[in-house]
Parts: sequence; C-alpha cells; structure tokens
Amino acid sequence: MSGMIKTIAWACAILLVGCGAVTEPVGIGDERVFDTHREVDLRWQSRDGTKLVGTLLLPLGDGPFPAVIAHFGSGKWSRPGVGPFVQRAWVDRGWGLLIYDKRGVGESDGSCCNLNGSGSIELMSMDVAAGVRMLRDVPYVDASRVGMYGYSQGGWVLPLAAVLLGDVAFTVVGSGAAVSVGEEVLFSKLTGDDQCRPTELSAAEIARRMSEAEPSGFDPRDALRAMSNPGFWFFGGRDTSNPVNATIATLETMRDQHRREYSWVVFETANHEMIPNGEMCQGHGPRVAYWDSIFDWIDTQFGW
Repeated sequence: MSGMIKTIAWACAILLVGCGAVTEPVGIGDERVFDTHREVDLRWQSRDGTKLVGTLLLPLGDGPFPAVIAHFGSGKWSRPGVGPFVQRAWVDRGWGLLIYDKRGVGESDGSCCNLNGSGSIELMSMDVAAGVRMLRDVPYVDASRVGMYGYSQGGWVLPLAAVLLGDVAFTVVGSGAAVSVGEEVLFSKLTGDDQCRPTELSAAEIARRMSEAEPSGFDPRDALRAMSNPGFWFFGGRDTSNPVNATIATLETMRDQHRREYSWVVFETANHEMIPNGEMCQGHGPRVAYWDSIFDWIDTQFGW
C-alpha cells in the first residue's frame, strides 16, 4: 500500500517520536536461547499508531530462516494461548514463527476484539501487515521467504493484510471463511454452533437459507480478488462455524474466473478445530495431520 510507512527496526524509535503512546522502543528486543529453539522479542507499530508486542520463535543456528506471522481466531488471543503443537510444527521444520498479543491484549496497546465493530478486521489486517514488515528486518529471517499463517478469523484478516503488503510470499488459512462476517454468523446460528447446541434444521434447509443470504459486515471477496500471492486453505468437513461449501465456492470463483493461485483440502471428518469426529464447539483433542498438507503445498509451490 503506497501510503503505508515501512517500519525500519533499527531506526523506528526515531521515526515514531510523537506518533502514539509507545512506552518502549519499537524494534528488536531481548533474545533468549534454549536447548531446542531461540526466542526474540519484537515490538512494532501498526498504521494507526497502535503498538504490538510479539515473540519470534526460531530454530537454533544463524539462519536466515523462512518465517511466518500467525493470526488466530476471534477473541483475546495472546502469546501464551498459542499451543506448543503450533510452535513445534513450524520451528521443528526449520521455520521462524512470530506470535503476538492481539491489540488490546497482553502487552499490546489498543482495544480488542469487537468483530462487528467498525473497521475491526481492517485494523487487525494493518497489525499483521506491519508485523510482516517488522519480521523482515530480523537478521535471522530470510526477508524473501516470509508468509502468513492464520486460523478461523485469519480467513478475513490475512487476505486483506496480503493486499496491504502486496509482496508477501504466501497465505495459509485453516477453518477460515471466504464469505462475509454476516454470512458466517448466520451459518453458525442455523447450525447451532453459536450456542454449542445443534438445531433441528436439516443440512438441505441450512444450505437453502444460506443460498438466499446476502453478504453483510466485512466481506473478504474483494481482498481475495486482489490478493496476488498464492494461498492455501484447509477445512474440516464437519465445521459448523464456517460454511465450508460456500467458502470453497468463493475460492473456486477466484481461482477459475480471476486466475488466483488458490488451493485447499478438506478433511471430511474434522470439526472447526480440525479434531477428527469432534463434537460441535469441541476445541481440545488430537488434530488431523493437516501440517503435512501445509508443508507439502509450500514445497510444491516454492521448493523451499
């Protein structure tokens, strides 16, 4: 985005004077080395002046390593909420993983997390885009191999962040909707996911009502049309939060009509949290082996 000021890690303490309530210098902070990995604290500033705080997890060694920034689901996500299985999945494969406190959570400034509030998705997309720029300035990171990984709400946030950046390597999204917020909310009500209690509506009736729904609230379709980088999605076939069929129909349109490099895979027995044969709203338990599909796609796409 032409009007966006790039955050330069080594000089941003000067650049950001008078731009907000930043109480500590923005840039690369403390570093810790463990037996299995390295951690580097990062602080960056979003386009609206909000300060974000994160931790970059890295393999041991000098690198430079490929890396991703992660954005997870709705709610007050912070670094301690990111499960060790996510951290191991990236770092053990030789990748850096930047996790951060969502705005208004933990050490990050701002206000969290009114999904239907004016500009909420747009603000979070700016946060992620600024985080990618920060990530590229870390000496351990290969700036040419930086992507984005998201889950659930990330399906709305990451495509818009990709458009703001224009040059991010790739986008990977799990259980994220490619339909509007209003359509996803309606689907959750029709299935009963919003109350974690199934309704009596048949799958056919839910599909009929969804086919009659109009987009409302934030709609990612414009961003998905404009996103120039390759994208990969993975879904659970028993997801009662995200309308998977409608989402895939959107992705097919983008791929076939707008020539976007979009791919996806569906794990038919998995729920929204990718738990095989999981119940509605069940968030804990062994996941299907979706990590292999992600890294197989990256390897096929880029040969990294």
